[in-house]
Amino acid sequence: MEQPSNLLLKLSRSLFEDSTDREKFVLAVTNPQAFNPAILWVRSKPVENPFNVENPLDWQPEFVDRLSLASKPGKHPLHQAGHYYCLDFSSIFAASTLLTISQPINTILDMCAAPGGKSIFAWQTLNPKLLLCNEVIGKRLGMLTSNLRRCQIQPSAAINLDSKIIAEKIPATANLVITDAPCSGQSLLAKGDKSTGMLSSSYHQQQRQPAKKNPRQFRQNCRAPRLSRLHDLHLFNNRKRTSQRMAVKQISPISGSRSTSPSKISIAPYRNPLLSDVAAR
Repeated sequence: MEQPSNLLLKLSRSLFEDSTDREKFVLAVTNPQAFNPAILWVRSKPVENPFNVENPLDWQPEFVDRLSLASKPGKHPLHQAGHYYCLDFSSIFAASTLLTISQPINTILDMCAAPGGKSIFAWQTLNPKLLLCNEVIGKRLGMLTSNLRRCQIQPSAAINLDSKIIAEKIPATANLVITDAPCSGQSLLAKGDKSTGMLSSSYHQQQRQPAKKNPRQFRQNCRAPRLSRLHDLHLFNNRKRTSQRMAVKQISPISGSRSTSPSKISIAPYRNPLLSDVAAR
């Protein structure tokens, strides 16, 4: 049994006055039990549900099903066909605050979008005219774009930009900005490996250990970032399922129904002289 960290104990004292409740909270975090998988339907549910569904909770949205422990929704053909998105039920709980926001919402910006569950939840809940999914970590961008394409989230765009660049290049664009820090999809990104998280004592012991010097890694960190990568915009075309890359300065508001094609989004190329060769490609 893992010993709770001081940060976790401090958090429990700030959340609960009763010592019994604090002990239950600490035990749940340090010794998590098996959890039920969940699916977020992005298309109409089939007449006969192929999974064993648990009884819904009172706050659970209608487009979410909590499945039995033995369910493997990621291996079903409906998953590959883009009928639903698999995620932890804890992520549903974290995103459920979006259910309190009134519609309509023209533009949603998810600042920490990968792997995509929070963005798809917002799209299904608020019916935006444009969903902007930003992921600052480049290696996570592939899983984000793959999930948006598979589930046919339209109209949507995936970008790989620092928040400062977004504020400079497309200011006052979004009506709703979503951020989850630390990441609510941490267990999914771990790909089955144990994800201790910042509340565990092992995490803090690891942070206190001196980092090993790696000259090769140091040289890589000192390299200047590729300017082209900081100004990439991926637009999804529902008919051809292809992506276009272009330098972006601003995104104009769009009008129309939910089925509006992303190809109708008005885009003005960014004409920075340093990026002229990038924009021409």
